[in-house]
Amino acid sequence: VNAAPVAEAGADFLVAPGDSVRLDGTLSFDTDGGIISYQWEFDDGAAPVDTSVVERSFDTPGVWSAQLVVTDNSGVSNATDTDDVTIRVNHAPVAEAGPEIETEALQIDVDARGSSDADGDTLIYTWDFGDGSPPVLGEQVSHVYDKSGIYPVTLRVNDGTGLSNATAVDTTVVTIKTRPVAMAGANRDVCSGQPILFDASDSVDPDGGLLLYSWDFG
Repeated sequence: VNAAPVAEAGADFLVAPGDSVRLDGTLSFDTDGGIISYQWEFDDGAAPVDTSVVERSFDTPGVWSAQLVVTDNSGVSNATDTDDVTIRVNHAPVAEAGPEIETEALQIDVDARGSSDADGDTLIYTWDFGDGSPPVLGEQVSHVYDKSGIYPVTLRVNDGTGLSNATAVDTTVVTIKTRPVAMAGANRDVCSGQPILFDASDSVDPDGGLLLYSWDFG
């Protein structure tokens, strides 16, 4: 009475798109005879392969399956066995740093909740605020700048898989404006009817912007 062979397709895989996957069925066995054929079948439309070991890649993110079919030398109805292996091809995460920020305050708030991962992996968020300060972890973060200026802010998200497509980057810009300084000139004592030249040319915008001047003579 024939003992059916035992197919061993191996452990499941987690890979990035295009990574090589080695499917190995050589641990399959037959207790009362020998295995005479191996066949790998794929659910992504690839042609079956009649070898015990096959290397191939999967270019499309998603969850794919490969089935190993082994046949022993008995020629009876229970001469075959099957085993499946799952290949999860990782989706790259999507980083969303949010819109550009323009403010007069030195403290800003950033929000990465628009980021996503199609596989449902928990994301790790790292912010670089472009001012030389150490990176900060967190989905929603507050940061205080030392002075006004224009700062490139970089968000990096990581899905924790360690694969080549595990990270994504997005950038935004923070512009912190400084109020202009109005200089109307020194106080003066003049005679009635004497013309006075008012000069605001010492006024300045620390951000280098153009100034609009408006006088009110009281």
